[in-house]
Amino acid sequence: MTIVYEIDKELEEIVPAFMNARNKDIELLKNFFAEKNYEEIRSIGHKVKGTAGSYEFMGLSEIGGKMEKAATDHDDASLEKLIVEYEDHVSQIQIKYI
Repeated sequence: MTIVYEIDKELEEIVPAFMNARNKDIELLKNFFAEKNYEEIRSIGHKVKGTAGSYEFMGLSEIGGKMEKAATDHDDASLEKLIVEYEDHVSQIQIKYI
């Protein structure tokens, strides 16, 4: 399944770096989860919630917000699911500049 985001053409130069950072987040999240490092997971979730929203990646922003809350609550079951959801979501993104 492909998730198409329509992104303002003015962001075309910076979105690739943003997406590269999101791909790097995946391994970080998996490692932090294995270490039960909730603060680092919370920090990534918070960052993704804000930056993804400002770049108009609303679905990704929503996942970041849920991840931030689950990390704050030390909710391992939700975090495990959200990390998989995050990875799936990022891997399915297709960007259409408008």
